[in-house]
Formats: sequence, structure tokens, C-alpha cells
Amino acid sequence: MGHAYLFSGPRGVGKTTLARILAMALNCSAREESGEPCGECETCARIWSGQTALDVIEIDAASNRGVDDARQLRERAMYAPSQEDGFKVFIVDEAHMLTREAWNALLKILEEPPPRVIFVFATTEPQKVQQTAAPVLSRCQRFDFRRIGTSDIMDRLAIVLEQEGLPAPEDALRTIARKADGGMRDALSLLDQVIALTGGEISQESVRQVLGLVDNER
Repeated sequence: MGHAYLFSGPRGVGKTTLARILAMALNCSAREESGEPCGECETCARIWSGQTALDVIEIDAASNRGVDDARQLRERAMYAPSQEDGFKVFIVDEAHMLTREAWNALLKILEEPPPRVIFVFATTEPQKVQQTAAPVLSRCQRFDFRRIGTSDIMDRLAIVLEQEGLPAPEDALRTIARKADGGMRDALSLLDQVIALTGGEISQESVRQVLGLVDNER
């Protein structure tokens, strides 16, 4: 298990989601032998929903980007996890927004990390991290996320609609998936809009009207 990760890729492709799953797997009180989190215990539920959890801290670097914020994060990381077999996980979204001084303040703790502490930095602009924090990158395991395929997005939308008991033709789902441009989060948001504005009466024509598409954008 590494102590620092960089998740990079377009918006809405699952970087923060995977970071939460990692945090769940490390702190789940009913973890399976395979290492999979149960997804149902209180710890898993709080982490998955993004609620405050004692050992899992999510930070928006867009609004907490300065050196003082980084020093505060560094100080919090020095405290041991609340559970003996648990991990403290810091998920830093929009990591490219951190200033050079903030990255420098984090460098020491990334060079000599406390036991059972993990950092996950998520960014849509890894080149900016490279420009401002090259020494930090060498201490992170990097994972590059790709845009999600149209068919995979359609499959997920179909599952959501099945759970809601709502029918929808395949061409309507394909239109939503293509409009999302590889982002699952955007696809789910678009689907919510379509359901809300059509009353659940989903068709290719209603989807195109809601999304404001013209004929050549089918």
C-alpha cells in the first residue's frame, strides 16, 4: 500500500469515487477477506456519502489552497487513526489549485509519512501539478483515468432507471450518454434533469428537447 496517490483525468470519471472506495476498504469494520468494503456499515456509509468521518477527510483545494491550509493538513496527519487497524485518508480534490508554497509545506510529510496515513490527490490538470510540485509527484503513485465509453454509461443509466421503475428506449439513453462526453457524473445529472422535466416519460424526442439538441446532435 502506497502512502500517496495522484488520480488524474477528466471531470466526472470517478476519481473522487475511487478515492472514497479506497478509504472505505481501508477502514470498513466488516471488510471481506478479499479486501472489499461491505458498503453498509456506518463507516462505509459516511465515507461514501462524503459526510464527515473521523479518519477520512476530504479537502477542496480550490478553496483551501494556501500554505496555511497545507500546514493545517500536515498537522492533522500527525495524529494516529481513531481505530488501531484503521487508516487516516486525506482526499484532496482539485489538487492543481494548491500553490507552490502549499505543496512545499506538504513535501516533508510525503517524504517521511506517518504510519497508516494516506494521501489521495485528485486533479483534472496534472500538468499544473507537474509545474508546481514536481518533487511531490515523484512520491506519488499516479493513475490516469480515461473518459468512460458510451456503452458503459448506457449500462449504468439503464440500471438506475430499472431501480426507479422507469422505462426508456435505448436511443434515448445513447443520446444522454453521448452528451455526457465520457463523464458518468454528468450523465447521471442529465438523466435526473430528463426525469424531472418529463415526469419520467422518457423518449428520444423528450431527451433531445430537454438537452436542447438540434438535429445534427442526435
